[in-house]
Amino acid sequence: MSDKKQLVKGVVTGTVCGLLVTMLLNFICAAVMLKTGLLPAELTGYIVCGLLAAGAVAAGITATKITRSAGLIVGLIAGATMFLLVTIAGLIKSSETVGVMTVIKLASCLAFGGLGGILGLKENKRIKI
Repeated sequence: MSDKKQLVKGVVTGTVCGLLVTMLLNFICAAVMLKTGLLPAELTGYIVCGLLAAGAVAAGITATKITRSAGLIVGLIAGATMFLLVTIAGLIKSSETVGVMTVIKLASCLAFGGLGGILGLKENKRIKI
């Protein structure tokens, strides 16, 4: 398989994995918030940013495990793809505009996606899809 096909396959699979991790963490966080009711509404944007960063780490790790090369670059691409999908979905469903929180989410997706890409190269196991 060519390197470009493997890169695309890794980024797509990593992005889907990262989005699933983010959704699962959002469900857990929402259940905890509903159960306790102790969390102020002002913190939800920062919590979502943190959960998105955790998903970006998972996306970077998964994408790098599939491609097995260029961990930082592959992780950055997976994090950026995740950010774009989440931002586009948010802009379609909401009337809010792009603001400071969007830039913070971009920075966290890129930073933690790159970190996940580097961490994905640490272990020698490869995921074959």
